[in-house]
Amino acid sequence: MSSPNPIVETSPGPAEIYKLSEVVKVSTPDGAKGNWYRYIIEGGYAPVTGSRPGTQKQVAAYANELTKELNARQTGGGSPGAPRGKKNQLILK
Repeated sequence: MSSPNPIVETSPGPAEIYKLSEVVKVSTPDGAKGNWYRYIIEGGYAPVTGSRPGTQKQVAAYANELTKELNARQTGGGSPGAPRGKKNQLILK
């Protein structure tokens, strides 16, 4: 069932560590409906694997966006969902 997918972007840039390696259809989880796909992002210490409902194209678009965010974190660009800076500090009076 796992065949190469033409939707996967296979040419990472020079600073990109993570890349989407595959998006394959998997069986629907118990209690869920619709078509489900598993994505695998290679790079770093271990592959990032996830499953999502939708079309193959939708899941690939999600996984490609996640790949971009992971690479942005590695290059010091930070993550749009994880702001950096001062943390809440307790101020004693």
